[in-house]
Amino acid sequence: MNVTPAVCEPGTLELLVLEQDQPVAGADVLVVARKEGGIERGCTDELAARFRATTAADGLVAWGGLASDLYDARVRHPSGAELACSVESDEQHGRERGIVRFGSGRLRGTVLAEDGEPRRASVVRLALAPTDGASELHAHVSTDDLGQFEFLHLPAGSALAVDGHPDASWLSPGRAVRVDLPSGAEREVVLGPAARGGRCEGRLVAPGGSRVETSVALRWRESEHEWHAATHAHPDGSFELTLRPGTWSAFVAGRDGPIEVARTHVGAEEVRVGAELP
Repeated sequence: MNVTPAVCEPGTLELLVLEQDQPVAGADVLVVARKEGGIERGCTDELAARFRATTAADGLVAWGGLASDLYDARVRHPSGAELACSVESDEQHGRERGIVRFGSGRLRGTVLAEDGEPRRASVVRLALAPTDGASELHAHVSTDDLGQFEFLHLPAGSALAVDGHPDASWLSPGRAVRVDLPSGAEREVVLGPAARGGRCEGRLVAPGGSRVETSVALRWRESEHEWHAATHAHPDGSFELTLRPGTWSAFVAGRDGPIEVARTHVGAEEVRVGAELP
């Protein structure tokens, strides 16, 4: 099946779900706007009722009358496997239809604690850059009682798997392992013991010196796959995150795109940064 990129009508969001280039019917799709916190933070019952749909026989789902925004889309394959991506709607101009491709690849592994023992209930995040140049896909699973995890129905690509502590979110990943996944390949990895990270605290201020409430995104630079974290600053302009060791850059949303306002190296100790918004 040859997939020709399609441009949606203004204010419309369309997503095409494929497996081995064939449409997937009956896939559950949920989209949540970034301004609502995305899938991780804004999946309320009210939003789910409006933004949940099931793919038709042609593998398509669509929503109309949307305001311009970036949306997080979570797609659950009829087998239960999940992949997520970001898609955009523009109320003034059409946007290219988003495409999520499932495949036959499999990635499984074990997460180890600092003492070398398997770690149960650890969240493993996967970032996958497909070989076809499509948008990066994401997925996450929790380890079982033996510290084991498995991702199924993965398309070919380059994958980065990152583990987190049982009581931590994706903002504080542990060890990262990169693997290549040719079409239909099976790979097995071991994650851990987790690298000990530090807490990063910061404050954002406006040019006039006043504190400002906004969102701050951080990007980890020491990986072939960049890893992202995001949070909202408090009303006093302060923010705090627990991050894995590495060099992080802090960004805020600007009129012409993200603006880097601070850069810091996070080790095992706490660090503090201050940033003045441009």
